[in-house]
Amino acid sequence: MNRIRHFFLHANRVQMCLLFFIVCVVVPFVGPIVMISATRSAAGIPREQILGNGLLAVFTEVVLLVWLWSIGSFVCSMVPPDLRPRESFFRVAIICPLVFTFAWLALFVSKNSWPIAVAVVAGIFAFFCLLYDVNFVARTLYLAEKGEPPMMGEISGTVLQLWFFPVGAWFIQPRVNQLYDERGRSGHSAKRRRH
Repeated sequence: MNRIRHFFLHANRVQMCLLFFIVCVVVPFVGPIVMISATRSAAGIPREQILGNGLLAVFTEVVLLVWLWSIGSFVCSMVPPDLRPRESFFRVAIICPLVFTFAWLALFVSKNSWPIAVAVVAGIFAFFCLLYDVNFVARTLYLAEKGEPPMMGEISGTVLQLWFFPVGAWFIQPRVNQLYDERGRSGHSAKRRRH
């Protein structure tokens, strides 16, 4: 996991935008076309095709959540201890949208179905968990950069950039890279002082 985290923290803006373009544009559009052309059944949509499309959606969600987790956990470790938010709910909120997506996909492929109220409530909860994740990352990024809590509205631009991540990565990633480089330089200088 350290290599994946290192990639998401060290990658430049072009690499991240290219990754998100592939994950959010190429895979969702090319994948279903390939699956449709591979299955020449005229009798409805085969279960394998539904599963394949669902797994492509899960892949997109995993990339987004790993990016948010990498940034959130890293910048939280850089926040001064007296300002540092607790990460416990952030960790749970990162996992919940993914669990909901897998559960939804499994139930959609099988012939079982949730009561509509349960599906709607679970979907709304997963959506609010994703909103919390984006807000947590924006807030901790601000705290790591400025060393003080944000005033009302100061992180709204960062929240929007994280929410529209394929484009927002162009603006967010240089900030993360700078903090990551600073942590690397301070880590090396601390090691030199010990020797």
